Parts: sequence; structure tokens; C-alpha cells
Amino acid sequence: MALRMPDDENVRDRALRMADTDVASIATKQVVGIAPDASFEDACRMIAEKRLKELPVLDDGKLVGVVRRRSLMKFVANMLTEEEKARLSH
Repeated sequence: MALRMPDDENVRDRALRMADTDVASIATKQVVGIAPDASFEDACRMIAEKRLKELPVLDDGKLVGVVRRRSLMKFVANMLTEEEKARLSH
């Protein structure tokens, strides 16, 4: 089966049909989040288990930040010793 790219008219028609749609009707209702005082390990585990790219940090239901998978990976990479980095590169 061939993959069909939408043409400009198709995209415009869809956008016009959705113009009156409020974001609440398409937003995720059950947000997965983590507390500000949660551990680094808990954040890593939750991101891995839920297959998330981003994890909201919630304090009493209010968004206070976002932990990104990419940021966690950079943090871990920066913590590796030169010996560990050399072992991983082979």
C-alpha cells in the first residue's frame, strides 16, 4: 500500500474543520506526573516504564517543571568517568 501525502487543500480543510475545536477536548485527561522531591531513579523508571519523552513535575497538581528523557540521558552521560565512556564506545 502506497503512502499518500496530504495535499495543501486537504490540510487546509482539516484545519478549518478543527478551528472551532477547543484544546480541552483533545488534551490528555490523565496526566502522568512526578513530585518535585522524587528521586532521579524514580523519574528514570517512570519515563522508561511509561515510554515517555517528557515527564511533568507536579506540585499539588500544578505544573512546576518538565523532566525530559533527553536531559536525563545527558545527565547520566556527563556523570560517566572517562574509563566508562571508553568502555561504552567500543
